[in-house]
Amino acid sequence: MIRVFNEACKRFYEEKDYETRLLSVYSYLYDDGNKQEFTAKSVADTGFWIYDSELNDIAIHFIRPCDVNEINGAEADESEVLKVFTAMPTSEGVYISSADYKGGMISYEDYQALVMKYSYDHGEINIPKKDDEIFDKFLSLLRNLTGKEYDVKYMSNDDKYGIAIVGEKDDNAAIKGFLFMNKDGEWKVEGKKLEENPALRYSLNQMYPDMELGLLPDYNITDYGKIQSELTKFTDDFKAKGVIHDNDYPVVYSCATGRFLYIEMSSGKKVLGVVNNRKELETYTVENVNEAVAYMKSFEEKPPLFILKYY
Repeated sequence: MIRVFNEACKRFYEEKDYETRLLSVYSYLYDDGNKQEFTAKSVADTGFWIYDSELNDIAIHFIRPCDVNEINGAEADESEVLKVFTAMPTSEGVYISSADYKGGMISYEDYQALVMKYSYDHGEINIPKKDDEIFDKFLSLLRNLTGKEYDVKYMSNDDKYGIAIVGEKDDNAAIKGFLFMNKDGEWKVEGKKLEENPALRYSLNQMYPDMELGLLPDYNITDYGKIQSELTKFTDDFKAKGVIHDNDYPVVYSCATGRFLYIEMSSGKKVLGVVNNRKELETYTVENVNEAVAYMKSFEEKPPLFILKYY
């Protein structure tokens, strides 16, 4: 019975993974699209298996075979690619297996230790502010890595992982994403080019299944298309319409993508542009970045907040 169920889970994963972006959340197989953990009943609901109540207690995990292989009594291999496993509690322990690996009977203690390897509880999520120690540390690491100065768009961290979305100060359209990891008490740049990945949550989960995905910003940079910083045609239009004036010049910052643009003048004037549902460009003079964020979120649930200048 378990063998048949394992085969059904494998077929489901292979056919539905790309469509639904299945994740490992605390080691369990999780549908990121529908925001739910998979159970025997939900696998049956997909049509890949005929429901049998005898497997009500079975758990469906998305874990690395190498982690299973380390446990006494279980048989897998050294692969680090996440695979679907099932775990069935019994009077003798937990029977862990999959369609591809024999697995075996393991103790409840070993089973709990296996699950905890995928715990994303690495302390509270922190949103560092300018001059915070971790804020300066991440920027210092980036300067040492790239030799560039950055405007921080978004930054977060817990005790193990950190994320920074930044813009190059000499090229406002060059928005970059970096992953940091705390290894033995020392922060290091672990990954870059996050801005190029259209399936960032999925990819990071595959590589770092114990990472809290809540560290990521709400937006995915690839969703909005080309990022631009040369907005002279818009500033000329704004001047003609009286939105900005001669004494506001020069432009000190400009960035645009999707339906939004943002401009800052040397006078301190800040202008947000939004293409409305009638495909007309609306302009808003805002006092600060928080006001700009509020306007953007009134148009889209997940707007490209990385176009704004925060510091």
